[in-house]
Amino acid sequence: MTTITNSTTASAPAPSIKTRQQAMWASGDFAVIGTTLQIVGENLCEAIDLRAGERVLDVAAGNGNATLAAARRFARVTSTDYVPTLLERGRARAGAEGLDVTFEVADAEALPYPSAAFDVVLSTFGVMFAPDHAQAASELRRVCRLGGRIGLASWTPEGFLGFAFRYESPAHWVDIFRRFYGPVHKAFAALDTDGQASFETDVIALLRRADRGGAGGLVVPAEYLETVIIR
Repeated sequence: MTTITNSTTASAPAPSIKTRQQAMWASGDFAVIGTTLQIVGENLCEAIDLRAGERVLDVAAGNGNATLAAARRFARVTSTDYVPTLLERGRARAGAEGLDVTFEVADAEALPYPSAAFDVVLSTFGVMFAPDHAQAASELRRVCRLGGRIGLASWTPEGFLGFAFRYESPAHWVDIFRRFYGPVHKAFAALDTDGQASFETDVIALLRRADRGGAGGLVVPAEYLETVIIR
């Protein structure tokens, strides 16, 4: 059984930035991209030594990679994001597997939960986008109990985009990200025809330089930082 509710949160800083972010992530269909990164959620749950029955909060969960990984390990999971449509995709995935997960709309900078409410707090390529990193970090710490763990997967400045992307070709990658990945979707939409063509040429050149798959299909490795914090 799954549920999804809306939670009222306190006003957060930089609302104009946040509003633009929400619109960006709601554009396209991030779930198409997100499902290709499921292994990150699985690895994070192993790195944090997740135990059955633990209370887990997935922050900025998107379509639920860490959420599903934790629920598969029989944790009691609350999955949150500030984009309701992404939570709906996570809810559908959980429902397909018969996983019991609670889905709630919530802001990473103003989590609507009591202090020390969770044993484990997770975020995969999510909370890193919060406009106010210090406030988001404070909230992760606040809702995690003393002795609990916080697990994060975040892109590095040197990495390509967060994991090994496997697509048919550079052009295929651009096509998928242009249609479904909010930041790339919005970037193309902001350009005129000539600008779009130039941008596509540059991205394809970048992909070709990073590709290690060759004729067998595009494989672009991209490092990310896995962090485990004991509260």
